[in-house]
Amino acid sequence: MVLRSTQVLPPWRFLLAGLMSALFLLSAGVGSNSAYGQDDDAKDTAKSRAARARTKRLRRKQRRMKRRQRRALRRQRRRRKRRQARRKARAKWSVAKRRAMAKRRVWLRARWKRGWYRKPRWSKRYHDPVLTQCGRKCRGRLYQRNMKHRRINRLLRHLQDTYSYHKRLRILSGMFLGGLYRLGPLGEGRQGRFDRDPIFRFDRVDCVTYVETVMALAMSRSVPQAIRAMQKVRYKNGKIRYSHRNHFTATQWLAENEKAGYLQTITEQVGRPYIKYIDRKITAETWEGTSWRRRIPASLLPRSYRFAYIPLRHIPKVIQKLPNIAWMGEVKDDPGNPVAVQHVGFVVRKGKRVVFRDANIMPGVSDRTLTAYTRWRLRQHKEPNRRYTIVGYAFAAFKDINKKSQ
Repeated sequence: MVLRSTQVLPPWRFLLAGLMSALFLLSAGVGSNSAYGQDDDAKDTAKSRAARARTKRLRRKQRRMKRRQRRALRRQRRRRKRRQARRKARAKWSVAKRRAMAKRRVWLRARWKRGWYRKPRWSKRYHDPVLTQCGRKCRGRLYQRNMKHRRINRLLRHLQDTYSYHKRLRILSGMFLGGLYRLGPLGEGRQGRFDRDPIFRFDRVDCVTYVETVMALAMSRSVPQAIRAMQKVRYKNGKIRYSHRNHFTATQWLAENEKAGYLQTITEQVGRPYIKYIDRKITAETWEGTSWRRRIPASLLPRSYRFAYIPLRHIPKVIQKLPNIAWMGEVKDDPGNPVAVQHVGFVVRKGKRVVFRDANIMPGVSDRTLTAYTRWRLRQHKEPNRRYTIVGYAFAAFKDINKKSQ
């Protein structure tokens, strides 16, 4: 197209041509310098990124240090406040204690001057039935926390000076009522090889340890003396070893305690027309696979025994012949087991009733009438698939060894 000289171009075309030439020159200039300036720009960006990362790390570290300082200051303030509160409380308590002691001294001095003074009772809620003569309403128990050894020693001394041996057995066995049951709560102490349970305790008992603990307490005037008596009742010749413990009631426990003079079997005297016997011969095969065979020498294991008992259906006929308190063992019919006596406890006469006082799994230490308990055992004979059944009872009377020594 030929432009005429008279034709005038519009101004926007001049602007568009200028912009296009500027863009062309700019792109040409960048392209010509890219070969030389690309590496420098990359280095500058990498340095700037590293610097920014360093500053970020420094700021983060500074914030962390400030947080730690603030926490340390808060901890110091809290500790300072606690120390101040303890000092104030200690000072306040010491002042109050000094004032109370001064008042107590003034009160005691005034009472002594008047010529009479009455000792305060140990406790209003839990007190000793013997010292307060409260009888059935008393809830004092030997397994409670407030029954410290010093208090029990005072009780044992009072019992020894006031009551007979059989009365002491009755009172002390009643002070375990409501206690908790645990199978095998006693052992040979921390030095024991197989059983490291404590030698003596009040808080947990089973049927055998309940009888042993009550016997030891009734023979003693203090808790340390009761621990020594417990060794003689529980172990052969008083040696605290697992192999010398009287594990088997029919062959070891009764025989050893009868030899020591603590018990005397009265089963044949009480139930003479109705007596039956269990004869067992224990072979080496019976002991195989048991813990007794692994822990006790073969020479100390029983090989045979003959044990007398009164059948369950004849127990109501002989109840009136029993003493006020006696030992009772339940004899079971289990030919493959070397243990003849399954469960033990006390038979206590309470007025016209005769109760069986024992430590069992479900109720703990409790009292049950002997006739009702015997009927329950007879009902178990009708239950099918029972591994063993209780066939009768054996009885033994407690003997006071202090009378012999006197």
